[in-house]
Amino acid sequence: MRERSSRPYIDLLDSVAVTAREQSAAFRQIRLRLSEIREWFLDCTGWPVILTRDMVRLVKTPAHSHPGQGFAWAKEPLDYELLLWVLWYGERLSSDQFVLTDLVRELEVSVAARIGHDHLNWDQRPHRASLKRVLDALEEMQALRRLDGVLEGFVERREGDSLYEFTFLASHFRVNLVGQANGTLDRTVSARHRMYRGLLLAPALYAAEDEEAFAILKRRDRRQSIAADLLKTLGWDLEVTPSYACLLRPAVDLQAQNVFPTQATISHILLLFCGWLRGRVEEKRIFPDGNGCLSLSRDELWNALAELKHSYGTNWSKLYREMSLTSLFEAVETSLRSWSFLAGPDQDDHYRILPAAARFSGVYRDDGQGLAGGDEA
Repeated sequence: MRERSSRPYIDLLDSVAVTAREQSAAFRQIRLRLSEIREWFLDCTGWPVILTRDMVRLVKTPAHSHPGQGFAWAKEPLDYELLLWVLWYGERLSSDQFVLTDLVRELEVSVAARIGHDHLNWDQRPHRASLKRVLDALEEMQALRRLDGVLEGFVERREGDSLYEFTFLASHFRVNLVGQANGTLDRTVSARHRMYRGLLLAPALYAAEDEEAFAILKRRDRRQSIAADLLKTLGWDLEVTPSYACLLRPAVDLQAQNVFPTQATISHILLLFCGWLRGRVEEKRIFPDGNGCLSLSRDELWNALAELKHSYGTNWSKLYREMSLTSLFEAVETSLRSWSFLAGPDQDDHYRILPAAARFSGVYRDDGQGLAGGDEA
């Protein structure tokens, strides 16, 4: 029963938008309860819920930018640049439809004029592959519809063409080609709103990151009230420690994109690494600082991954099993950062393992059923 009452809120949190065409049942449920849903999100987070004939969308703005808020499909910084450029191109069109060759030509000219002639070069396959990822992602978001053609010829040989159409959803994405997020805390947002936004958008809300917002959870009466509200509304438990707070989603939500651990091999490796860290702490070979963070040099992190690959690599997918240590290091570093488990390196080339990593661990079972792990429970 709780799952049914919580579902409209979760659908809005987990989706770019809920459309009447593709998710008709979810769209109807949200529309039926729109008043209460709008009131809750506006009161707790300050986020508006926008309803049109075709879709309903929760406009989720973070109080603090974080790597984990990026797109899972994005592989390179150019992916984000091209995403903005494609949406910018859509705003300039007199019609919703366009062909790929026109888009490619316009982006080449516009990027050269604003940034430089060498910044975007369609003769380079990685640049063409980046555009494909962007167009595929916009299709997945339902902001773009491919009407004809395929992209493989363009990516492999810069040949062929495709016909696309921007949907109504594209017009709801705001594009700004000037400036960038600097990662600073948005103090124009109240501490209470920042607290809810941090819990709902990031894997963890750290005390050291926003002391004012975290202080709200230190008061027992307010913490209990917030926990009860989150459990009633979303069906999620609130966990608060001296150094961080996070929301615990039930197993039914494990397929959601923003829930750790995922089923991907990289999550297995992160769980094994968290277990390795826990063992070092228990052996008193590593000590947490006053904020609950662990310090590791680049060499120590490298050696830990080499040890894990040697011991458990045969259990990993072919991609990670055959990956060089350099590539593995980069993949793990990126993934740890995206899940709010890692910061740095600092000027001394040391990383900080953030305290939320302490609640996870993983080991391979002897019964052949794969990795056993998760939170500390």
